[in-house]
Amino acid sequence: MPQMGKVLAMKLPIGRVLLIGMLLCGGLFVWAATAGLKAKQCLEGQLHPDFNGATITGRGCEVTTTSGETLVVPISGPPFEAGVAGALGFVVLGMATVVMLVRRARRRSVDQRQT
Repeated sequence: MPQMGKVLAMKLPIGRVLLIGMLLCGGLFVWAATAGLKAKQCLEGQLHPDFNGATITGRGCEVTTTSGETLVVPISGPPFEAGVAGALGFVVLGMATVVMLVRRARRRSVDQRQT
């Protein structure tokens, strides 16, 4: 069975592998950015009308109300570092895709001139 996985990986064109990698990295970045935006909104009091203060903990955003009650707003998503890594991966894979497409276009251009 491991041999079959190796064969499938070898048959995928590099362009598709780069595109899939870019989509995964871009998705990770968007997910992390969404979680970061929700955390920012929570800290600014935009998620609860009775806002007095908030802190970010491992459980999520803990909102303290004016009556002294503490509410936990869950924030699901990857950490900030994963979002940065996703953005970096998206840029690097995007540059590799552009380089690959330019080389492929030049190769086709040279092949057409020779015929």
